[in-house]
Amino acid sequence: ASSTLVDLRLQNNSFVGKIPGVDCTMEKLELLSMASNDLKGPIPVDFGDHFPSLKELHLYDNQLTSTIPPSIFKPANLTAILFGMNKLTGTLSGSMFQEASNLVYLYLNANDLGGSLEGFAQTEELQSLKKLRLEYNNFSGTIPKLELPSLELFYAYNNSLLTSGLDNLSNCVALKKLKLSNCGLAEEIPTTLGSLTNLELLHLNGNQLTGTVPSEFQQLTALEELRLDANDLSGAVPFEVCSLRNSQLSTFVSDCGGEWTGVACS
Repeated sequence: ASSTLVDLRLQNNSFVGKIPGVDCTMEKLELLSMASNDLKGPIPVDFGDHFPSLKELHLYDNQLTSTIPPSIFKPANLTAILFGMNKLTGTLSGSMFQEASNLVYLYLNANDLGGSLEGFAQTEELQSLKKLRLEYNNFSGTIPKLELPSLELFYAYNNSLLTSGLDNLSNCVALKKLKLSNCGLAEEIPTTLGSLTNLELLHLNGNQLTGTVPSEFQQLTALEELRLDANDLSGAVPFEVCSLRNSQLSTFVSDCGGEWTGVACS
């Protein structure tokens, strides 16, 4: 069976139970939202196969407990997957994204996902991805070399076992907002972050970063927020970086040496 339905919004209700299996193909459906309900259990394995024209799928703020079925990424025109605030488990493999060339928004925040992030380095299909939210999960290991030229927002804070890989973000030249607070990052801050000149927000606080604040940060003239506090940094904040407060920088918190207004020194 087919359907002419294009937009189905069921969010912000009190639906309970499992997501039902789909027996038909809804050829025209472009947006499906079941967000902010009380849905539990797994996402049906073949769920994405029934919506070939789907552009947006919103399942956030439920209690879904399963891995993410690869069929979810099959619709050719898919631009947004919003699955945050559930109890989803499993890992993310590069093969999941092989048909996701139009994906712009991928929100998987506040789940129980784990493993490495290598899947994002094992595919070349995410060239359109602009916003990637992975915060409050259980991802571990090194941030892989990311070739995501359109990526503007990357949030992976509160993944306490992410230990290194800041240098692998240097090719994400469109980045505007980067939050990696409260991970397990134990390395020096790479000078290559200074090449991300579109950055407006950079949060690296609550890690185990060592060394000094790179003088290359003076190139981040669009920066509005810079948080480096609660690390193991040393030395003085370079004068050139301090001078950013004369442009857009309104929030700068660091616990390394330095004596200017706006820097909290230990």
